[in-house]
Amino acid sequence: MKASPIAILTGALIATGAFVVARYGNTAAPVDWSSAQHVEIRMIEYEFVPNQLRFRRGLPYQLHLVNAGKEGHDFTAPDFFTSVQVKNADALNGSKTSVFLQPEQTTDIYFIAQDAGLFALRCADHDWAGMTATIVID
Repeated sequence: MKASPIAILTGALIATGAFVVARYGNTAAPVDWSSAQHVEIRMIEYEFVPNQLRFRRGLPYQLHLVNAGKEGHDFTAPDFFTSVQVKNADALNGSKTSVFLQPEQTTDIYFIAQDAGLFALRCADHDWAGMTATIVID
């Protein structure tokens, strides 16, 4: 028995909807950003403190970036930023891959982790000096 084009299209639409819900969650439920877990990372010459960040999928976070150094520093993590849903994407650079902070500047990035994985973090200006870290999403 051959399936009709309408039946095939209906099945494809149902499968796509299931993928979207599985990938991005049910977007109908609003996120309570006031309950976002606060995580701070400090940037100094020439390291990130702590040098590993760990997040869990599906939870809201407030990532507080602090440049405690005397030089400008970058929080560059392109693969990480493509794997999370950022609430305030305007805090990122134009290509949505990093955040640059002047000395003594702070900023917050609100996000929900979507994809599990291990992600590289670096200061684009100082990675040659070992200013790198890792981000883990469970």
